[in-house]
Amino acid sequence: MKNPLCVASTSIMVAAFCSILFPINVSLLILSSLVVISFAVIIYGIIKHNREYIVSCIICIVFLVAGGIYCGIHTTYGNLISDIENIEIQGKIVDNNVVQAKLINGEKTLFKIRFYYSYYGDEDITVGDRVTISGKLQQYSGPAFYGDLNYSNYAKAKYIYGYISDCEITKTGHYTDLYKIGYKMRKAITDNIDLHFEKEEGGLLKALLIGDKSDISPELKTSLAYSGLSHIAVVSGAHISILLSLIGLWFSFLKKHSKIYVPLILIFMGLLLCLIGGQPSVLRALIMAVYSLLVLTLFKRYDMMTSLMFSGAVLVVINPYFAVDAGFSLSFFATFALVAGTKEKFTFYSLGLLFITLMPLCFYYFNYVSFAMFFTSVVITPIVTLLLPM
Repeated sequence: MKNPLCVASTSIMVAAFCSILFPINVSLLILSSLVVISFAVIIYGIIKHNREYIVSCIICIVFLVAGGIYCGIHTTYGNLISDIENIEIQGKIVDNNVVQAKLINGEKTLFKIRFYYSYYGDEDITVGDRVTISGKLQQYSGPAFYGDLNYSNYAKAKYIYGYISDCEITKTGHYTDLYKIGYKMRKAITDNIDLHFEKEEGGLLKALLIGDKSDISPELKTSLAYSGLSHIAVVSGAHISILLSLIGLWFSFLKKHSKIYVPLILIFMGLLLCLIGGQPSVLRALIMAVYSLLVLTLFKRYDMMTSLMFSGAVLVVINPYFAVDAGFSLSFFATFALVAGTKEKFTFYSLGLLFITLMPLCFYYFNYVSFAMFFTSVVITPIVTLLLPM
């Protein structure tokens, strides 16, 4: 069998999509149907003596079931936490007004769980503090009507499971890890931008460099959205690919010394992750880069589609709610369309496949499709991507 990893990864992603997008009864029905179909294909493979069919379907069944169980446990656990009204959290501050829980009401968390909080006390709380927070937990609501933003899933894709109001905070210590290092790097960049640029220009530059969109005006956001250029105001997988290509070019003279070259590139990838943060599109590009680096070093051959599917599977294992995150979906399916399209000699095939893939996703997430993106993406996006490293 040529690509067992691709089959396994695809099965995990299908299980994650079903578990998050549909109610549990519908999800079980879909996954059970896929398992039954796989068994039927196994029987067909036995009759035809086709070993590839048999192995592929066995892998598919194993990872569909395993992925469904894992994602089911993850979502059920998150729902249990959301039902807590009065909550006490012991954890650490990982971002502005965001606490990552280690203990919830004295019990250790199973997965990465975070909460927004509002605090108006006198104590200075910042990233790097270990704290105990007590207060009232409020849940984020789902969509009020068809087409409305499902803020609950949106927040959970950022590991955030609720909002703590009327809270009391007690410092219990300090810590230094990648969260704090990344926060200090981002703060140094934002402070420098604020010093040298006006708010409008500085806000756009922050979004391009570190993905911070907090200072972009609503008017500019609307203009970018209707022109089909919202994706340039974020750190995307394309940006990461360009930066990693440049880093690889700078250290290309070390390629013959893989014991030095590979760890050096991995260190730079880690620094990029600290600086930009764990956005799904960034993680997807970094995982694909790590996969390609290791596979080419160890086996001297590389399949981009397998790399893409593997990165998607790793992401939904890290957080199943990435499956319904707009950034992940658009980044993943755009890359899928381009990878599938490159198998054709006619280059416009890949562009057509890209637009056909992204149009329904844009309509699903944003309730409109900007046909201007057909022109603006082709003309402006390459220019911004090439100027970014400068």
